[in-house]
Amino acid sequence: MTALELNGVMLRDAKTGEVSTYFSHREMSWPDTLHWGPDGNLYLTTGHLHLWIDGAMIFDNPAVPNFRIWRIQTDRQSYTAE
Repeated sequence: MTALELNGVMLRDAKTGEVSTYFSHREMSWPDTLHWGPDGNLYLTTGHLHLWIDGAMIFDNPAVPNFRIWRIQTDRQSYTAE
């Protein structure tokens, strides 16, 4: 599951119900739309939708991309953000 306030993805253990952080990154703003790829990696989108709602999203030359697609390897040792 995504964790908007924690800039990451959480994992729930089906046996114990315990919830823990699966992956978190300071630039993972508003994580959404999780998908397991055929390569076994976790893919998700992130965006600044919270800024758009407030009318504060910058479209012309933003300091950081407004939207990204993340690939997180299942070993959680590496990631890419495009």
